[in-house]
Amino acid sequence: MHKFYFNECLPNCEYQTLLDGFILVLKSFNELIRQKLDIDNAIITEKPPAIIILNDYDSLHSLIEGIPDNERELRQFAFSLFRKYPIHSHFDVNELQEEALLEYYIVIGGENFSAINLGIVQQNEGFLFSLPIHNDLKQQPLKFYDNNKQTICINNFYGDTNNIKEIKEIIISINNRGLSILDELKVTLTEKLNDISGHFYTSESFDKEFKKLTNAQQESILNLFKRVAERPNQPTLFSPDNINIKDVTPANKSVYKVYELRVYTPTALRVYFNESNGNVYLASIGFKSAADQNKDINNAYSKLLTLIKTN
Repeated sequence: MHKFYFNECLPNCEYQTLLDGFILVLKSFNELIRQKLDIDNAIITEKPPAIIILNDYDSLHSLIEGIPDNERELRQFAFSLFRKYPIHSHFDVNELQEEALLEYYIVIGGENFSAINLGIVQQNEGFLFSLPIHNDLKQQPLKFYDNNKQTICINNFYGDTNNIKEIKEIIISINNRGLSILDELKVTLTEKLNDISGHFYTSESFDKEFKKLTNAQQESILNLFKRVAERPNQPTLFSPDNINIKDVTPANKSVYKVYELRVYTPTALRVYFNESNGNVYLASIGFKSAADQNKDINNAYSKLLTLIKTN
């Protein structure tokens, strides 16, 4: 699970500037976690919000309370996030590492801040949650320095549109490490469909059939799904084009469409699926060389009926 840590390294500024930056990055974080990327629904802090002082007198708690009444849901969301502390309860660090970290520092607005906690988060492959109140904080990655003045980079979330996209891509890349090709296919479909608030579903038989294929056959399916999702000027992500995807719905069955993804190398395969209302349903896999493809299509139709009705 991906963890985010509140970056306390902030230059002194007016309360309203803090509040505006806080609201912006909160909304962006809410957008990010809605994309089901295995992000912890919390922002870790060093101390309770009431004693995290952000300028001479305003605390993180007062910042949350300062979210206006017309953003009441956002205020409730913020209170729900800032509940995990201290940092040592949520990130691993040994005593030898911590001794070296004591000399880590970061420069924001010409001012040096201790970066010991940033070092802990970076070593655990975590992410910073930074308020975009200064150009030095609106950097991805964010740079800080060790006791030898060597540069260290940490993934930094500060909430503008490009930053959301970049952090999302980094998280997806981390999620894909060590995945089976079937898992990677599911992650890919989740990523593509998230953009249109859609979902995907697979039948048990599809998963079993996929796992029986060779790695090369599995990768050919994965790569073709990726490629067709990037086609320009298509009404939907996986609409038929009679080249890569064909509508093979049986003439006497019209409740749901049956599409086939047409894989040609290294083996001629057919992936039978349905796309409805932004959702994708994977039913089964057949071979182009099958003696009776109509039978495969009718079987796929039956599986789709069950899959769609139960999801």
